Amino acid sequence: MKKQRYAEDIHSSWEKPRRGEEILPVVTNRRLRQQIPDGQRVLKIAVDPAVRHGQGADALERLDIMEGGVSLTTLQDMQTLFCGIQPTDISLQIQAGAENAALLGMTAAWLRANGYAGESLQGIIGADPLGVLAVEGTLPLLPAAIYDLLAREFIWAEKHLPRVGLLAVDSRIYQAAGASPAQEIACALAVAQEYLGEMQRRGIAAARIFSCLSFACSFQGDSSEDLAARQVLRRLWSEMSMMHGAGNPPLRFFAEATDIVRRNAGSCSHLRWVRLPGSGFDPGRGRRQRDALFRETRQLGQDMEQLGGMLRILERGMLTRFLGRGARRRFQNACAAKHLPLGILEARRLKSRRLADIGEYVIDMDEAEKRRALAALSIAMVKEPEGVPSRIEQAFLSGASISDIVIQLHAEQPDFYAGHGLNGVY
Repeated sequence: MKKQRYAEDIHSSWEKPRRGEEILPVVTNRRLRQQIPDGQRVLKIAVDPAVRHGQGADALERLDIMEGGVSLTTLQDMQTLFCGIQPTDISLQIQAGAENAALLGMTAAWLRANGYAGESLQGIIGADPLGVLAVEGTLPLLPAAIYDLLAREFIWAEKHLPRVGLLAVDSRIYQAAGASPAQEIACALAVAQEYLGEMQRRGIAAARIFSCLSFACSFQGDSSEDLAARQVLRRLWSEMSMMHGAGNPPLRFFAEATDIVRRNAGSCSHLRWVRLPGSGFDPGRGRRQRDALFRETRQLGQDMEQLGGMLRILERGMLTRFLGRGARRRFQNACAAKHLPLGILEARRLKSRRLADIGEYVIDMDEAEKRRALAALSIAMVKEPEGVPSRIEQAFLSGASISDIVIQLHAEQPDFYAGHGLNGVY
């Protein structure tokens, strides 16, 4: 029996991808297909830094490959990524970066190419422009231009991808920069409030916005502190939704490893704490901790609102007042994974393999058809803004790459932040 187990361990070690191979869609597909039989319905897919910045595999650098994440350049890459996976069997979760228009269009094109209706897929393909601004100090477009594009996606997705969330507030970056639980919650809700106000000003109903918002937080464990933080976030979230007349929508989180274990093995929520004779355990401590956290978080939220909201706080470099002296240094690496050694030759090999796969796909495409689809997208940007998401989908079906499409999306927009950052703060 021990010998058999030892052989199984050797086999499983061979199945694990080497560092950097996550950029290959075929490798990530193998991992995803292994997860589904184990009962994991939520598939959280990390995309590489190039994709999050609207670039294809030709823009990959060694550090991007070391950080990990799958590379999605063309529709064929998404086809490879989900080969053998039914959209009705999964809930997809992707953090798309500052913009998600290209990934939404690629996803819709993949569904249409395989004969699936848009409502067959559920999950989150979430943009978080303020999160990107906090970490990198720059945005690819003016915030107003990004919000305009997001509003069009809200209208389009209600018909074409009605079960997919479009906004993902990542508060872990603030925790990584030194935020306390109260500060992290206050920052998360301030970002959500910013998105809510901007989308409402563009005609999107509050209930629709709340249904499309999700959070990626650092407090998703089973400790008493994490439980208190989630309860405070849920209470303030409920107050915010009631204030905007959106009822009491569920609070959606990005799934973490602890959530997956909890679903498969059960949780400890059924246990009842009992005061033992002579013990110092206090069952009321959790309630007092939660109430104190609630009061502190609410006060921080009011302070941030008086300063003009999250965008103004980021633009003027005031966030360090809340997070302490080390915030600026820690922000620089807040979203980066721990890089493991990856040889220069290995990185070149992986990039060459990616470019070879893309080249085989592109060479079979009708170049004239692709140019027509990109031209139609460019015209829609000026004359028919509400039709832009559908033009993106059609461009992917015509063989365009993610960089082709993002270049068209940015062609008519001012690039205010690029190159100089915000007041030199980050």
